Amino acid sequence: MVGGMSMSRDGRECWNVRAGRIARGITLVETLVVIGIIGVLSGLALVAVQRTRESARRMQCGSNLHQLGLALQTHHTERNRFPAGIEWKRGRSMWISSWAVKLYPYIEYEDLFEQVKRDYRRLPLPFGSVPHVGFSHPIPLFSCPSDGRADRARVARGYYAALTNYQGVQGIDVKRHDGVLFADSAIRVQDIRDGTSHTVIVGERPPSIDFWLGWLYAGFGFDRGTGDAVLGVQEINNRWDYLAQCPRRRGRFAGSSLDEPCHMLEFWSMHPGGAWFAFADGSVKFISYGAQSSLRRAATRNGGLRGA
Repeated sequence: MVGGMSMSRDGRECWNVRAGRIARGITLVETLVVIGIIGVLSGLALVAVQRTRESARRMQCGSNLHQLGLALQTHHTERNRFPAGIEWKRGRSMWISSWAVKLYPYIEYEDLFEQVKRDYRRLPLPFGSVPHVGFSHPIPLFSCPSDGRADRARVARGYYAALTNYQGVQGIDVKRHDGVLFADSAIRVQDIRDGTSHTVIVGERPPSIDFWLGWLYAGFGFDRGTGDAVLGVQEINNRWDYLAQCPRRRGRFAGSSLDEPCHMLEFWSMHPGGAWFAFADGSVKFISYGAQSSLRRAATRNGGLRGA
């Protein structure tokens, strides 16, 4: 034996275990380090997969809005006006129906639209004791996959209602009627003095956490369909009795969450950083939350900021 080594018969060296050395082993510390590295890499890979999936969902959400924007264009081409944000005057042939229902013939739901017309002739109130077929009929195009709750009808205080992730832009708020889709509106392209490519017409707003606001087919909202079918970009809380938990301030374009009880007053999305909007020319754009003033201008037909 020489030092900590011994010589084998064929002359090769080998480590003497008694000298405190191991021939081909890995220490516990080295094992833990490897496990830690694998864990970190797995975590990073999971985050990357989640981001990739959300990116795909976000793009699909924008594609949905693009198709809705094109359908609004087709409606205007055939009828020389955009649909009403919501039919509000009692006695109308389709009382309390939303702008979304008027697009059914242009998004490959012609048969359902024929049923809608039959149901309105049978029963003017769409969510009465015998609700219309369409009231609980979900339409995939109105469900943003980043949310996913509008992919099927949900129970809301005894009603079984189809939902939507998209609200018609009625302008600044429910009182001004300075947008394109509001109660009993009949806006034409020539009425949009700012130009259709500069005026938003539909934007993202998830249904409320209890599904009471965000109905697709028809809904009272908290003022002439506001919160169910249409919304202003700086909406006012003028239903203090109904929205008592919300401060008396204008809604703002900012990130929110389903746990925030007042998010129904505001445009926002389940995507980080902003929300999709469709413009009156059929184009779509992802608008960042920091662009409040720009969105305010885009929400009106003619930049109407007087009385702000």
